[in-house]
Amino acid sequence: MKTSRIGFMIIGFIFCFMVTAVYAQAPLGTYVATTGQSSIKGKGAAAGGDDAAPKGRMKRSASTGAGAGNTITIQLASYSAKAELDQLMAVQNDPLKFLETLRTFNHGSIQVSGKSIPINMASSRSAGGKYTISILTAKPLYGSGAENVAGKGASMGMVELTVDASGNGKGLFYSQTMVGLSGTGEATAKGGGKMSKATQLTSVSKQ
Repeated sequence: MKTSRIGFMIIGFIFCFMVTAVYAQAPLGTYVATTGQSSIKGKGAAAGGDDAAPKGRMKRSASTGAGAGNTITIQLASYSAKAELDQLMAVQNDPLKFLETLRTFNHGSIQVSGKSIPINMASSRSAGGKYTISILTAKPLYGSGAENVAGKGASMGMVELTVDASGNGKGLFYSQTMVGLSGTGEATAKGGGKMSKATQLTSVSKQ
């Protein structure tokens, strides 16, 4: 009996550790980053689209709009509640409805190229001692407006940060991209927009 009790305690500890590792969130606050070089790989099904393939490759684009050596300031005020993520998941196959729903949420702002753009979805997960922060904006981070890609979905702004407990790390900046969204808020760039090519974010730090 004693051995069984110890076994259950060990299993319970491991389970709690795994849950904490997955759902632990990066600290809220202001993050500053510098734009660097470009990356073109992406995967996932597009939000607001009918492309259900688990993997894909972003289309090449002539420009991200962000340029290199520019400063981006992310004011992360809160994370998306499960109810918000559920609403987004429910309309993921309807591009216009997805963007319309996304616009109703606000979790901070991103300052880029002299503009302040609302953060409409934000989530965080932890693995291997690092945090990954996923951010979506209904308004493109660069450009005049959202772009709907026929048969695939709607493009939006996206930022992904990978940071340590102090908020230091790196990231990716997508001016406009289609996005695959999971029920836990994990966003994956799908590409497809005119400025879908990602720009690396270097020297990410929490202020």
